[in-house]
Amino acid sequence: MSFQSSSDYSKEEVLCSKVFSPASFSDDADERANEAAENTSRVGVLGGNLKNATLSQKRKAINRVCPQVCTVCSGPANGYHYDAPSCNGCKAFFRRSFVSGKRYECKKDRKCNLTDGRRTSCRACRYNKCVEVGMKTQLMQLSNVAICSRSSHAQTSKNTKFHEAPLAMQSTTAKLLWFDESEFAAVIGALVYNETQCDFLRRSTFDPIGTRLTLADLISAPSELRNLRAYQLIRQWPVKQPPPMDYHGQRRCPRLHTFKFWILCDLVVSVEFVKTLTFFESLSDNDKLLLSRNAAVANCSLMQSYYSYKSKSNKVMFPDGIFPILFTKRPPPMESILSYGGVEPLIRSMIDECEYVLLKAIIFTHYSYEGLSAQGRTLLERERQKFARILFNYTGARYGATVGSCRFAELLALVGTFFHLADKHRQFHTLLSIAMHPRKHRSTLMEEMLA
Repeated sequence: MSFQSSSDYSKEEVLCSKVFSPASFSDDADERANEAAENTSRVGVLGGNLKNATLSQKRKAINRVCPQVCTVCSGPANGYHYDAPSCNGCKAFFRRSFVSGKRYECKKDRKCNLTDGRRTSCRACRYNKCVEVGMKTQLMQLSNVAICSRSSHAQTSKNTKFHEAPLAMQSTTAKLLWFDESEFAAVIGALVYNETQCDFLRRSTFDPIGTRLTLADLISAPSELRNLRAYQLIRQWPVKQPPPMDYHGQRRCPRLHTFKFWILCDLVVSVEFVKTLTFFESLSDNDKLLLSRNAAVANCSLMQSYYSYKSKSNKVMFPDGIFPILFTKRPPPMESILSYGGVEPLIRSMIDECEYVLLKAIIFTHYSYEGLSAQGRTLLERERQKFARILFNYTGARYGATVGSCRFAELLALVGTFFHLADKHRQFHTLLSIAMHPRKHRSTLMEEMLA
């Protein structure tokens, strides 16, 4: 599969871009990681405020008096930790056990006495006691690093001689938050890594404007994500916002030679993303074609909206700083919906990167398409449940059971929003095809996906 590379761009672009190397890709990934950390901290503050708002007046009144006795080990307490009177030792043990993912087994049939001065003799009974006295895991402020640390430990502990057994948790909330940590970390980590590569490809000199490939050719072609060294990362775009036209289809003079065809580029990047999902290879050729044609447009809209949101814009903005809604002096109502309709919900939800990549995966497991085989429908339904379960557990671990469940429902509602925007994109493309002058080199790939 051949696409335009850096040689097709102006000297001004090449001078202001950085040649791709493993080090440069790592630096770019670090920048995105820092941006994600800032976004995650902002989300954490919102979640913390919501959880604090749900504390009862009774608990606030009790917290005015410092407790004297730890309800776990009967030692001296120094305050309320995770909603229970406890000492620093039991507080640290409870958090450490939850974050690390350890599951202890009692050798005395859970009849150990923790008040005899030997609180560390049985960690299983000590953890159970923490849960029984009211310590709540949903009150922990867990970062992505803590979650991944907890997940990686669960994966390595399977090969040790440490005996593990499920803990008897009386709280339903605790049971919901106790999920398969190894799957949680592996799936999110792979999705974030693939998204990092897609973002690099999108902001590089990669440009599919000259391709004559069909959608079937693009699906069967080798992944362009394995060919990132052929492109350069553009850090400063020389393109400026063009003057507005009176109407769509008006000829521009002079022509913008450095302008990138972002709609086509983002559609190709969306297809490259779905090719990285493990279940995609198990689909038949016809199912791959149906899934890519229907879901890639919705994910294209989600991707444009998410990176516009990260750029602190309330409307769709391309990586070169161009606002498509400013192409005309009086944009039609449908164009306003396409420019604002996806970004504003992401601003309201303050979505983070992990939630974003899981939403992309859920969109690509949508299976209500006419012509999809029964085997493909079953496979997509199973994968959709898997990604939804991971998203539910992620929001529960970060925000707590109550707030996390509400956030999970809010995020799932975004799936319908972006499928609705995908339909609007197709309608708008049809209107533009009628209004604009016919072109000799119309993109076959874009016509096929937006038909």
